[in-house]
Amino acid sequence: TPHVSDFDDWHMGQGGFRTDWDFRSNDNLTIQGDIYKGRSGQRTSVSSFSAPFSTVIQRDTDLSGMNLLGRWSRLLSETSNMAVQFYYDRTFRREPTFEERRNTVDFDFQHRFKVTSHQELVWGLGYRYSRGDTDSVPTITISPRSRTDNLFSAFLQDEIVLIEDRLRLTAGSKFEHNDYSGFEFQPSVRLLWTPVARHALWASFSRAVRTPSRVEHDLVLTAALSPAAPNFARVLGSKEFDAEKVLGYELGYRIQPADRLSVDLAAFYNHYRDLLSLEPGPAFLEPPGSFIIPFFIANKMNAKVYGLELVADWRWLDWWRLRGSYAYVQMDLRPKPGSGDTTTELSAEGSTPHNQVSLVSFIDLPANLQLDGTFRYVDNLRSQKVRRYFNLDVRVGWHATKNVELSLVGQNLLDNHHAEWSGGTQIQRGVYTKITWRW
Repeated sequence: TPHVSDFDDWHMGQGGFRTDWDFRSNDNLTIQGDIYKGRSGQRTSVSSFSAPFSTVIQRDTDLSGMNLLGRWSRLLSETSNMAVQFYYDRTFRREPTFEERRNTVDFDFQHRFKVTSHQELVWGLGYRYSRGDTDSVPTITISPRSRTDNLFSAFLQDEIVLIEDRLRLTAGSKFEHNDYSGFEFQPSVRLLWTPVARHALWASFSRAVRTPSRVEHDLVLTAALSPAAPNFARVLGSKEFDAEKVLGYELGYRIQPADRLSVDLAAFYNHYRDLLSLEPGPAFLEPPGSFIIPFFIANKMNAKVYGLELVADWRWLDWWRLRGSYAYVQMDLRPKPGSGDTTTELSAEGSTPHNQVSLVSFIDLPANLQLDGTFRYVDNLRSQKVRRYFNLDVRVGWHATKNVELSLVGQNLLDNHHAEWSGGTQIQRGVYTKITWRW
């Protein structure tokens, strides 16, 4: 068996702080920050316009950054409060094929107040400034290399008690303006009905969008089809790429048949429009002799996704709690008329497991010991060629003192290794210890 080197090790150092102040009885101030630096091993394929046209390299990815957050909240009255938040983030990432330095500044304001004893309003404003500077190998082009993005946002939410302790309505919307797709609105409505004690029925409708990014607008990615010949596939971004949209419908029911048992059942149906597709174009020759097959990023894919989830929480004994769940998901993607995309439909539909089952156990033992276990079943991923698998994690914890906790954790105990995604990366069986000190 040939020797296979370890290429995906990673090292990270991180430090941070948080401080909270109370001024009189109406004002609170929180300031916190983090700084980190590390590296992560990667194995990746690098394309070139000269021979060899594709090379697999193993190289560390350097990453570092820092962030600072300040939040001030004030209690204006017994029925009203406000909060102001400022956030700054700086990140740096250098991969074998790509490098980015990004600075982000975010401002957020929120105000809550009661209109009547049965109605409460929450509204807010926000602004985000983000600038990214990039560099890359010749087969990856982001133009312009530096770009500043501005995001303006506002939201309004109204919560109304229609029938005391029986019927509650929550409605509102978020409004945004971004530099890629312009103005966007995202309304939502939720209704909660509790006809009798220990029974609750809820329903909701919402509209959401995923706004474009630099990748969809500015990217030109050229990938070699083989190391030996100058044949390439090229993905090209489009300034016309619009936001992806979804209309979501949800329905849920909760029952508590006993003091120690609760059961939740929820179903959803999502209708997606204008999803990303890769539209093939006519092949052409590019000097000095490269054969290029282009694929243009477009909004020519729709989808319907539906499913359900069943969750039961049972505190069987005072010292033993069980939580079980089952989830089912079905995806149905359809290209729009005129689309030439033949790969996104199959790859996306097979990238999510149809069935997932989990059982979690929490046991409190004598002598301040805890024994927790999680069993999982995950269905196969057809497009990823990943087989279904069973998994078990076990944790033993000991509260040595009021502020100190020691833990021993075993992960993925049922297999030496297994795949959870394509690409060759395997999840291995592992054991680690953890010390937590609170003061």
